[in-house]
Amino acid sequence: MSPPTEGPVAARHTADRLRVGLLGRRGSVRRLVLNRLLIMPVVLIGSTFLVFMLVDLSPENPAFAKLGIFANAAERHRFAVANHLNRPLLVRFVEFINDVVHLRLGSSLVRPETVGFLIRISLPPTLQLTLLAAVIAVIASVVLASAAALKDGKATDKVISSAVALAQAAPDFVVGIVVLEVFGVILKVVPAGGYHPWSSGFGSWLSTLIVPASVLALPFIAWMTRVLRASLVDELGKDYVRTALGAGVPKTKILLRNVLPNAVLPAITILGLRIGWLLGGAILVENVFDIPGLGMLLITAVDNDDLSIVRAIALLGGVVFVVINVLVDVAYIVVDPRLRRSTSAQ
Repeated sequence: MSPPTEGPVAARHTADRLRVGLLGRRGSVRRLVLNRLLIMPVVLIGSTFLVFMLVDLSPENPAFAKLGIFANAAERHRFAVANHLNRPLLVRFVEFINDVVHLRLGSSLVRPETVGFLIRISLPPTLQLTLLAAVIAVIASVVLASAAALKDGKATDKVISSAVALAQAAPDFVVGIVVLEVFGVILKVVPAGGYHPWSSGFGSWLSTLIVPASVLALPFIAWMTRVLRASLVDELGKDYVRTALGAGVPKTKILLRNVLPNAVLPAITILGLRIGWLLGGAILVENVFDIPGLGMLLITAVDNDDLSIVRAIALLGGVVFVVINVLVDVAYIVVDPRLRRSTSAQ
């Protein structure tokens, strides 16, 4: 029987082929990580150069954001010379890469602070929001997928499948606005926007992030639930499960001890691919809920044509995405015993 070519079930077969093909019979975790690290500079340079071109093609002038709309041509020229904006694109790009190699991100073109300082104070809220959303998504998707798979084809399965389809179609910013209005303004059970740091207390911190993290996790939950449910249903239909059921082992126990570990592999792949989407979605969610993270910093920088900040955030996003995919590849090997044997065979 040929494997499926589309749908959530295909994710399992596609993931297995990709990982096994990548590693090969004589592959190794060390070789896998080394290959990813060698590819990382190419990906980062390419994505950064793309941002350079897009920003350079913008008709806006950062001199107006810094000096005001009434700045004359001489003042704008002096600003461009002082910030090297009069140099060719390729020259500025090479200078930027050289600065990054030496850990110099430069100064903001519009604000008095350095780019490194602005990213350092904006990064914690974004990381906390993204990680909390990932935790919520993983827990919720495992629970929903398990419930749907155990009741395959029944009312519970249909309700969960319909709910995740609706969640997948709902835009983050629309859900965020509705949830903020209901829970923050009408019911007043959580703060109506804003952010309290971890140092203010766990309860205060959680109250400002639990709703935006849940909104951010919603489409992620939908993707993970669909893929994991299909994988669980496929795994529950295998001979070893029927044998265990015939021996009187409870179905829930089989699910937790045997089926779920085997079915989680495609979900790990989806986790790696979609974690970048969480970072992208955080840009919208942070602005809806007034969270002073990288998303709000990026939107402000784009509005003000602050090229230094835009470039630095784009580079940081590329680094995070590549590192996460390396970790997912390693996690895939750790979870799958077949790939562990493959990587140890020499």
